[in-house]
Amino acid sequence: MSILQKPELLDLIANQSINKRVLQIGIAHGHSALELLKKGVCLTGGDISWNYISGLREKAVGGNFTQLDILNLPFADNSFDMIVCLEVLEHIKDYDRAIKQMSRILTPGGVLFISVPTLRTERIFEFFFPKWLDICQHVNVFRMQDLVEVLSFHGIETEKTYKSNFHASFFWIFHSILHTRHDGTGKIDGNFWMSRMIETFWRILLKLRLAKVFDNLGTIFFPKSRIYLGRKSILRDFT
Repeated sequence: MSILQKPELLDLIANQSINKRVLQIGIAHGHSALELLKKGVCLTGGDISWNYISGLREKAVGGNFTQLDILNLPFADNSFDMIVCLEVLEHIKDYDRAIKQMSRILTPGGVLFISVPTLRTERIFEFFFPKWLDICQHVNVFRMQDLVEVLSFHGIETEKTYKSNFHASFFWIFHSILHTRHDGTGKIDGNFWMSRMIETFWRILLKLRLAKVFDNLGTIFFPKSRIYLGRKSILRDFT
């Protein structure tokens, strides 16, 4: 299993998206969507929250943002060559239907990038903060093999998985111990002093040129997320 941090993930998506129609589902505050637009990706972005969509329409140039529901995607079959769905499925109770919908609108041979929190981090955060899953609005906790099997059932064969995002694990382990509340998208609502301390720590590592080494080593043992790179079968129609 390889390591893939978020900047590298966005580069990988951008490199594979040349001359492709790309849909990102669950854009929330739009940080990754805006980065992909800067990299020249022909992006359609969607979220169930109109507040996120209206805010991004004011910020972004060149993107098409629309309100959508992952359980009833408003697109025809085979509409996109690539779908990006980062940290979304843990919020969707009927994630099987969500994957079926993404497979339906993905072209045969099309690429699907999914990321979800790891089982280990969810259980550790929940140990320190029993209300963790409720605060995060997480209704699913995934084992890797279970998700791979559901993807395969809907015609998406997982080509590779990556460990990712120890930076976030490091951040949330302290905030879970402190029982910090947040809005479900990672925007905290208290204990800002801890966030400042963590930020200062990373700045020191950056000055010492140790940040990347520390991040990669941490990701091996304590990744916040697992990324799945899948491809829709070209042999059968799974709609």
